[in-house]
Amino acid sequence: MRASMEIRKCICMRDCYDRCYFYAYVEGNKLIKVEGSRKHPITRGFLCSKGYSLPKLVHHKDRLLRPLLKDNKSWKEISLKKSLEILADVLREAKPHRSFFLSYAGNMGLVESLSLKALFDMLGFYIVVPNLCSTSGNNVLIKIFGTYNGKDIEDIVNRKLIIVWGMNPSWTNVHGMFLINEAIKRGAKLYVIDPNVTATARKAHRHLRIKPGSDVFLALGMAKYIIEEELYDKQFVKDKFIGYEEFFRFLSRLPWSFIERVTGISFEGIAKTAYDYATLKPNWIHIGYGFQRRVGGGEAVKAIAYLPVLIGDPSAFYYDFSPEVDLEIALNVKNSPRISFSKFIELLDEGADLVFIMSMNPLYTAPDSKGLKRSLEKNAEYIVVYDCFMTETASIADLVIPSTMFIEVEDVALSYFHRYIGISEKALDPPKEVIDAFSLAKRLGEMLGVNYPWKSRRAFILDILRALNVNYDNIKSKWYVKITHVQEANTARYIPLKKTYQNIPLGNREKDEFYLLVLS
Repeated sequence: MRASMEIRKCICMRDCYDRCYFYAYVEGNKLIKVEGSRKHPITRGFLCSKGYSLPKLVHHKDRLLRPLLKDNKSWKEISLKKSLEILADVLREAKPHRSFFLSYAGNMGLVESLSLKALFDMLGFYIVVPNLCSTSGNNVLIKIFGTYNGKDIEDIVNRKLIIVWGMNPSWTNVHGMFLINEAIKRGAKLYVIDPNVTATARKAHRHLRIKPGSDVFLALGMAKYIIEEELYDKQFVKDKFIGYEEFFRFLSRLPWSFIERVTGISFEGIAKTAYDYATLKPNWIHIGYGFQRRVGGGEAVKAIAYLPVLIGDPSAFYYDFSPEVDLEIALNVKNSPRISFSKFIELLDEGADLVFIMSMNPLYTAPDSKGLKRSLEKNAEYIVVYDCFMTETASIADLVIPSTMFIEVEDVALSYFHRYIGISEKALDPPKEVIDAFSLAKRLGEMLGVNYPWKSRRAFILDILRALNVNYDNIKSKWYVKITHVQEANTARYIPLKKTYQNIPLGNREKDEFYLLVLS
């Protein structure tokens, strides 16, 4: 390594399970290369292809380096100072009940994702909460367990059977797949439940290719078999599963012929999988997000969640992770109305003075993106996008302000997969006319006469860490620490299934006994 090269300890802030820890090699304010931390218990010295391509992304020729103002349908470069003046003027005129702030997970650094949201909360804007990812599953798990946290993901290596349900970690959770492979080396079996033959399914000891949308009925079928064969933990269920009698009665009315027809899996296939699940203990269910992004999707997560309860190990699953501290409440920035994305679409039809969008590209990722584009162009008086690149959404904005990348700021990192929290060091200075989210919020607050609570980025970081009960000096010196104060699933409550199966291919619905049952 050249003497002029510096090394910074950084954390990837992309919307990804793994939240990788890496070293950034910098020379002359240029990112030369990145290298995964060998010491971090999850990263283990390797990154994904996107991680290794970070130097190309940071210095990409198409990156936005100056603010852009739309002038007679064409773009004109302006100074950062001018862009802030324009935005401040728009904010002064915008009525809160006709103004919207949208953000998602483009940069998951806690300061970058919360600082502008805090400002718009203080201004009384609608804060749009996109709920397309894991929300349905989270909500039902909280109803059942009081939390959506299962066991520590690092414990997966000690399991005898791992069921990957509706997920392809070989592609989307490579460090999770590393842990699964470690478990296999120790003798574990891997079963995959997925309509598609994924890279993970090809590695599995068994692959159940269910029909799309039938996850709920496969889970109920496994539960039905475990109960009928008395393979469940009778004492645990009696003591810890509130309402189990109703669940058992419900399953007793569920015909096997129906389960086979809807799932496309034979009784023998379901029985073998359920038997192994009940007897190969300890085990684990790795629940994906994709199948709950549909009508009735949350019900599928609900049905799956009852399986570990039946065998007496209710937290033996992974779906999502959070230290369960609502940082917006802890920081007192959850006062303006929160609305869903669907409610935003509804209110947008009535007109909007301002729509501010950051860390997301809804014209590419949202359902009916063409309809959303028409509505934004027709009903939004002014659109501001804060982004690194000219995305589909940025292309219809009136003003685009270039954002920093996560490697250009100090920030706090949490994972929704593992339990480590860390401080990512600033490795590069951002381009001159590019601004980070905290500085943008602070400067706008000053221009608007708003008493923004934090005078510095470090002050914001300290408040976040205090809310999470983490000491700054400790985490700064160690790079990361493990969160230990976690509520895991323990006692369960039966929540009856909802009437949400209209899109499932059931054949002749009018004569189908169970279809009539679930709609009764």
